[in-house]
Amino acid sequence: MSHQSISQTGLGVLYMTLAVFMYATVNAVVKDVVESYPLMQIIFLRFFLALLPCGYMVYQSGGLKSLNTPNLKIHIFCGGLGVLNLALLFSSFKILPLADVNAFVFSTILFITLMSYPLLREKVGFHRWLAVISGFGGVLIMANPSGDLFNLGALMCILFAFGDGILMIFARLLSRTDKSSTIVFYCSFFAATVAALFVPYVWVMPGGIDFFKFLFLGIGSGSAQILLTYAYRHAQAVLVAPVIYTSILWSAFYGYYFWGETPSHEAIVGGSVVILSGLYLVYWEKRQADVV
Repeated sequence: MSHQSISQTGLGVLYMTLAVFMYATVNAVVKDVVESYPLMQIIFLRFFLALLPCGYMVYQSGGLKSLNTPNLKIHIFCGGLGVLNLALLFSSFKILPLADVNAFVFSTILFITLMSYPLLREKVGFHRWLAVISGFGGVLIMANPSGDLFNLGALMCILFAFGDGILMIFARLLSRTDKSSTIVFYCSFFAATVAALFVPYVWVMPGGIDFFKFLFLGIGSGSAQILLTYAYRHAQAVLVAPVIYTSILWSAFYGYYFWGETPSHEAIVGGSVVILSGLYLVYWEKRQADVV
């Protein structure tokens, strides 16, 4: 590996680290405001304010002409699903510790693998099935099958991960014809539009420091998406994807520092199984890419 490629990889890892930190911080801010403000208002401001950095991505990609797409209906669907997904995720913050929620969210990659055949016609194969089955075993551990299997918070997180997996599959499909900036912009635009329909009925004017929390919530989310794009642009996915799992550390820190939360035993054990399954999937994909 040349010095230049090492430098590019290091830059990619740095961008991914910053993106993960931003997303974890945004989630902590959401957990802070979700008890005091209507859910749809939070979702609207998260997507609406994210249009500022997303607009910058569009500008960098060629301006308004880059928004031309043959897939407008799919973008609208993804925007609506994005609202539902965040409603589930943000609601779970009221019930579970941040670190527990984060551990459940890692199961998104398992749902992506599970749906890759019916939606993308990609062969799953033995190794992928092995990772998916063991990963969902970890999800069951986190959901606490000893009698609380259908804990509402756990159910919300699992449904979010499923919905997020669908969004990632559609993003992969859309990437065949649309630029990354186009996909990200339309997701935020249509999600903000859907959420805006509810805002007049629930709006509560943010006061004082809460105004800046909401500002960070939206701009931080959009900026994290830009950093994520830069990360994959500068380094191979297999090298930067494992950095995503450092978000569990940030979530545990924020949860403990601000709310005195500690990850449950089930989240630690089950989350570890999910993370190892995810890493195995990344490793296997890398091996397959090298063979090809």
